[in-house]
Amino acid sequence: MTAPGPTRKPANRLAGWLGAMGLIATVTVALSATPLWSQTNPEEEGSVSETEQSPPQPPTKIEVNPEEESQERTPTAPTTTARRTQFTAQQVVTMNTFDPTVTPVPLLDRLTPEVIQRAFDGVDRVEMVDDDGPIAAAAFQDGQMVGYIFSTFDVLRAPGYSTTPFDVIVGVGMDGRIAGAALLFHREPYLLNDRARTGRMIEYLSRMTGMEGRLGAEGAMEPGFVAGATISARAIRNAVLEGARMVLRYRTEDILVTEPTIDIFNFKPMSVTDLAKDGAVALAHVTNADLRAAMTAAGLGDLPPEVPMQGGPDDTYVDFAVGFANAPVVGRNGAGPESFERLTNEMPASTMAIYVGSLGGAYDHRGTKFNNLSNGFLLDRVTIAQGGREVKFAKSQTILSGRTIADLLILPPD
Repeated sequence: MTAPGPTRKPANRLAGWLGAMGLIATVTVALSATPLWSQTNPEEEGSVSETEQSPPQPPTKIEVNPEEESQERTPTAPTTTARRTQFTAQQVVTMNTFDPTVTPVPLLDRLTPEVIQRAFDGVDRVEMVDDDGPIAAAAFQDGQMVGYIFSTFDVLRAPGYSTTPFDVIVGVGMDGRIAGAALLFHREPYLLNDRARTGRMIEYLSRMTGMEGRLGAEGAMEPGFVAGATISARAIRNAVLEGARMVLRYRTEDILVTEPTIDIFNFKPMSVTDLAKDGAVALAHVTNADLRAAMTAAGLGDLPPEVPMQGGPDDTYVDFAVGFANAPVVGRNGAGPESFERLTNEMPASTMAIYVGSLGGAYDHRGTKFNNLSNGFLLDRVTIAQGGREVKFAKSQTILSGRTIADLLILPPD
């Protein structure tokens, strides 16, 4: 049984945006030969445990709340049908009993009575919502719909300190406030095998109940409460708040669309290749043969490129992607959640940005000269041209991704 979705069914509003905006990305050829992989600093103020060492091997199962160790456990088998269950037993929610990154598990199968109790206390029935929005289940109490329950893994696919996305089941009321949260899966190295930190993380999540479901909302505890795992705590909190806003906004805010429009609200996890097939980003694939032909046409055929080619004529010299970063499906998928959150939280509200990514090959769009004062800290391999105007970008106008060669270029306000 499924719950009906909203009457608003927006089409894919990202398709064709690149041509409509008239943006052209130009990749220059002869620059530094050494790609630069920028690394984020894992050390946070007040944290002495989250470092760049390899995470330990995870156990097969960890209790979510170690303080409930003495309580009797009553496992409940999940089903895929709508549930009408009165929750009276205080059951322990366990996590890491499955890995959604390996074997996807439908949302309803994860919504056992104890999970629902943690995510949305008082709910006695859940039904999957059938619409084009973020995956969610409608939550009912005494026959009346009171909100939604969703998975951060399904909606955002957000990683924490580990590069593996975690899974938090979250309830959000129709008033836009967090109803509860249950941590089901993670590979955060400084929570695994640490009962004290795990207990603090559970308390940290429980204190989010009543917070406004909006990224940047204030209230509850600061991430530093989970000492030694503050990066993990901050990432989990952001995913809970951002996911709640996305799930509710799609279904409660009427947006009249009368012409092709860029969707700057909704998100779903997609690869850059899938984004290109959907028309959300433009891809440029350049082989070694393509480069040699271009250099010959420019009268440079006898000169070697400054970034040497690798492999044969048909091997990739560069795969380059470009898209409008303010659309979450582009900016977040392309550059990663950390970079996208910097764009949405740390920049003025009217800021616009372009996503650029180098997906493979010997060449990349960054180079190394953007670190040089003598070069004006320019990313001199990328130029945006529109309407006869060319825009170049300095390092200060760029949000660099720390995990891939994919960045957000901040457009000038005019």
